[in-house]
Amino acid sequence: MVFKKAIFTNLIVLIFVMLMQISCNSTAVINKETPLENEVILGQKFKINLPENHQASKFTWCLADDYNKAIIKEINTVWRGNNNGVDFVFESTEKGKTILKFNSRFYKDTSEVKSFIISVK
Repeated sequence: MVFKKAIFTNLIVLIFVMLMQISCNSTAVINKETPLENEVILGQKFKINLPENHQASKFTWCLADDYNKAIIKEINTVWRGNNNGVDFVFESTEKGKTILKFNSRFYKDTSEVKSFIISVK
């Protein structure tokens, strides 16, 4: 009986640790466009989701290359379907402030521009 209680206790502790790890590794969602400022913590992963429907338009979102790469590192870009758009995933690597600019483009045409001020604390 003591052995079963020890296994049960260890199982509960393991589940608790796994849930804590999952919650700590979550990716923050940035959604305040310029002139509003988005704050992230140093070392935190975050994403910006932009609408991108390939059935309605041939335009796709592109990240402008003029942000401070010492402050923010681009991790990846994931298109999540016509209904969910595209996620740009980043990680903050140094304290400071920079602006991420996105252009909705088709060849040389630009239909929309969005920018986000990121402040790393």
